[in-house]
Amino acid sequence: MEMTYSSTTIKSLIKLGAKLIISEKYSSTNLKEFVSLAKLHNVPITLKINGSNTTTIKDLIKIGHPGLTLDL
Repeated sequence: MEMTYSSTTIKSLIKLGAKLIISEKYSSTNLKEFVSLAKLHNVPITLKINGSNTTTIKDLIKIGHPGLTLDL
C-alpha cells in the first residue's frame, strides 16, 4: 500500500539518511528542495517524475547530485 507524505516529512526522512524513491506529484520547487537536501546529506534519491516539464528536469540535473536517479 502506497502512502502520501507531506513535503516536510520527506525532508525529515532525507535528513535522517533515508534512501527514497519518490513517486508522488510534488511541485517543482519541492522536487528541487528534495534533491538539494539529498545532495547536502549525501543521500541517494530517485524521482519518478512522469509529466514534469523539461525545465524542471534540467533544473534538477543542474543541482549536480551524483546520487540522483530520474525515472521518466
